[in-house]
Amino acid sequence: MYKIDVIGIGMGPKDISAFHMELIQSADILVGGRRVISKLSTCRQQTWIIQNNIDALVEKINVYRKHSHIVVMSSGDPLFHGIGTTLIRKLGKAAVTIYPNVNSIAAGFALIKESWTDAKLISLHGTDSDQAWKDAVKRYDKLGFLTDQKRSPSYIAKALKELSIDPFEFHVIEHIGDNTKERVRSFTDVEKVIDSKFSAPNIVILIRQNQINQNLSRLHLGMADNQYAHQRGLITKSEVRVVSLSKLKLNDPGLTLWDIGSGSGSVSIEASMFLPLGKVLSFEHDEKRCFDIQRNMEKFQCRNIRVIQGSYPSISNPLPLPDRIFIGGGGKNLKEILNAAVNVLSQHGIIVINTVLIETLSIAKTVLNEKGFDVEITQVQISRSKDMPFDMRLEASNPVFIITGTIVY
Repeated sequence: MYKIDVIGIGMGPKDISAFHMELIQSADILVGGRRVISKLSTCRQQTWIIQNNIDALVEKINVYRKHSHIVVMSSGDPLFHGIGTTLIRKLGKAAVTIYPNVNSIAAGFALIKESWTDAKLISLHGTDSDQAWKDAVKRYDKLGFLTDQKRSPSYIAKALKELSIDPFEFHVIEHIGDNTKERVRSFTDVEKVIDSKFSAPNIVILIRQNQINQNLSRLHLGMADNQYAHQRGLITKSEVRVVSLSKLKLNDPGLTLWDIGSGSGSVSIEASMFLPLGKVLSFEHDEKRCFDIQRNMEKFQCRNIRVIQGSYPSISNPLPLPDRIFIGGGGKNLKEILNAAVNVLSQHGIIVINTVLIETLSIAKTVLNEKGFDVEITQVQISRSKDMPFDMRLEASNPVFIITGTIVY
């Protein structure tokens, strides 16, 4: 039984080392794209062309490797959206040896002379959803895209325009690695990208033109209450906000959070820092408070928050299901809200409720216990210093109960 040698050929034959060439020439069976096979195969070798036959090809490779040395040539790097990943998934790590090489995104950044250490790399090949990459452009300053026929440079540019995203330098590299066709085209206006034609294959690199907004750079956990536009008293106090967010355990950047009774949106805004690839839904029935949330979102450039004006659970529009729920204002409707909310919470979800009322504490605990949640109750009482003529004193705030419910299996 032979191991399968999977060799990255980078941007073409010029990126192949002498050692790699020895492996290629020693193969009984050579597998790769039509162009590279025609350049590197010898007359004694069997050759198999990689087309839209991956599953069948992998099965064939697995059969023939019992008695033949097979070398698979992968464009770019075998483990960067390449056939190496497929071979490992289907045949196991022990069946293959991987020989890495430069990938097209790395080569593209080299052509425009920019570091890609902090870049977000995204493949648009064969996906039907745009949500993940649209979320990414809101949070990352550098992005590299592997495009396809549908999600072309013009398609990306149109989406950026619709999202009203801060301007990017927009670089398109066509036929990367082809000495006769390779071309780099750079734009600062997405309209020009939309109106341009590009030949395939190509990649796209985006680099944000503006520095991070100063307000965004000042956003941190436990912002002072006066940093938020809010109606008097209708804000989760800074210290309580920090404890509540810790109880939510926002440990996955792709989580969806519902903030019910959002008030000023302070919890939503600080939670959004931890959810760059996720979603935050701020539910608020009062129109003026919704306006405050919008103002605060603009101030801190929070683009992954969606404000929903209305009272949960009477909202009829379809909504992304939550992984975390924060209830900062439920009032007399808390029981109805909780009964509805816990039924849509995802597996391993967490719900956190803030209240100053004993009866509300009892309702929250009873409902969560009945629904099979593990319940933890924390009381937070904050005292803040207040200046006096010759000294200072501590002024106490109302104690706040923080009820945390975790699904038990």
